[in-house]
Parts: sequence; C-alpha cells; structure tokens
Amino acid sequence: MDMINVNRFWQSYSEWFDNLTLCRKLIPLFLVISYWITIAIIHSAGFNQISVGLLILVLFYTGAYSEKIGRFFLPFILVGIIYDAHKHFVAGLRSHIRVLEPYLYEKALFGINVNEQIMTPNEWIKNLYSPALDFVTGIFYLTFMIAFLALAAYLYFIKTRSGTRVFNSEQLKARVPQIMWALFTVNMAGYLTYFLYPAAPPWYFDLYGSGPADLSAPPSAAGGLRFDALLGLDIFKGMYSQNANVFGAIPSLHCAYPALISVYAFYFKSLRVISIVYFLGVAFSAVYLNHHYIIDVIAGAIYSLVIGSLFIFIWEIHFTKKKVQDRFF
Repeated sequence: MDMINVNRFWQSYSEWFDNLTLCRKLIPLFLVISYWITIAIIHSAGFNQISVGLLILVLFYTGAYSEKIGRFFLPFILVGIIYDAHKHFVAGLRSHIRVLEPYLYEKALFGINVNEQIMTPNEWIKNLYSPALDFVTGIFYLTFMIAFLALAAYLYFIKTRSGTRVFNSEQLKARVPQIMWALFTVNMAGYLTYFLYPAAPPWYFDLYGSGPADLSAPPSAAGGLRFDALLGLDIFKGMYSQNANVFGAIPSLHCAYPALISVYAFYFKSLRVISIVYFLGVAFSAVYLNHHYIIDVIAGAIYSLVIGSLFIFIWEIHFTKKKVQDRFF
C-alpha cells in the first residue's frame, strides 16, 4: 500500500514538473545560487541566509501545492532578504540622523502637561508600567509578523473556499495575493524612508540624549526587556540583537503590518473587529514599550492605508477591464 502511494506521488510530481516551462524550472535555482554567491562575497553567509535559500528551493520544486504556498509568501521572503542585506549599506546611504526632531514633534503634537512640564506619551506612560501590561504588550509586539501572515493565509487558503459577503470564492482567490505585494511595497517604502529621514526611537533618546547620533549604539529591546525578565527568557533581547538599523523609527513597520491587514479586512469584509483590535494593541505596545513615538505609529498606519488602497484600486481596475474584455471576446 505504501509503495502504491509512493508511485502515485511520484507520477503526480513528474507530471507537474514536466509541465513546467524551462524558465520556470531554472529561474528559482539560478536566483538562489546567485543569492548565496552574493552573501558569500559580502561575508554575510550564515545559517539564516542558507536556510532562506533552501526554503525557496523546497517551496518551488516539491510540487504544485508547495509552489502555491511559495508564490503567495514570496513577497514576504523577499522582504526578509532585503532587510537582512540593507544593513550592509544603510550607513553609507542614509541622510542626517534625526535624534531631537522626532522628540520635539512628539511633544508639540501629543505632549502631556504634568505639573507645568510637557512630557511625551512615552515619558508619561512610564507611570503605567506593570507586569500585566508588560506581558500583554510584549505578546502584541512580538506577534505582529506572525499575526499578519496568519490572517493573510487564512484569507487565501481557507476563506477562499467559501468566499465572503462581497466576493465569491474565485473572486477572493484572485484578489487576496495582492495583500502580500502590498506588504512588500509598504516595507520598501519604509526602508526608503529610513534612508531619507533616519530617526532615533524614544529609547535611544532616553539613553543617549539629543545628539549627535552615536553610530556605535547597539540596538536595544527597550521595554521588551521587562517582558524577558518576567518570563526569564531572552526573547526580545535575541530578536533585537539582529536589528539591522537602530535609526529606523519612522515609520513604525510594527504598526504598518496590522494596519495593512485592517485595510484588507474592511475590503474583504472579514475579520474587521479582530484586525482593528489587534492594530490598536500593537500601536499601544509600540509606545508603552518605548520603541516608537505616536508620530511613528501614525506614519506606519498612513503608509499602509495609502499603499493598501492603491493596490485595491489597481486590482479593481484590472478586474473591471478583464470583465469588459470577456464581454466582447
């Protein structure tokens, strides 16, 4: 029986692979090998980089369903590769680093008057520190990426079976992949902003003052360290030790992720309440854990709103044109 199943799998796999074009068979392998050669040249090869390449090969060479997964998550994989690579040239390309400006903008827009002294929300919120809030905000902040991918995968792999109130199964299946390319674009816009307007996060201002920027300053988990101490683990510390850019506070991509999924939740009319609650949780956590000012949070949300809306607009124009073509041809 097992041999029969193996033969069926091999026959199915052979049929799938034989139907691939020559370019489709060669391009993923060529790109992965090129990536490995590049990271070896710039002395960046490590376990993570090798693993990403192997993951791409597995997804694009082990069958139709794994290819479907690979095509859907490819934009996110590219985001990870570019994020990892940009640490090698960020210092040479970025503009003058703003340390004091974001702090002053935050005070001017959202300052809180306490005993005739204006405080930023980050400074004021220190009065609320508690183990319970440390734990809750830590969970929100750690899961921003996993939550985005889980909700996007739910829409594509599960919700497309039944559709939503506004889109049937086929319509949803054709539209959901834009979420991942919108995410890719939001990240690229964020990285570009980090070059054009590099800004220090509030934890940096607390530790190093108003400037000039200390380029040797290591990344910090800030309020996340309280979460680590609570659990006796180095989760935040380990994650932020891999941070590629200390001066990349504006926009907050942590908040851009849940903001983008909220845009699509309203578009598809599914998971709207969950997405909004999650966005508000991450936004509060970003400020509470001293990783971002409110202006960073708003900037991240605006990036997602604009880019998500633009993708929806372009996609709908595409499908409208397709309907007209189908009507006449």
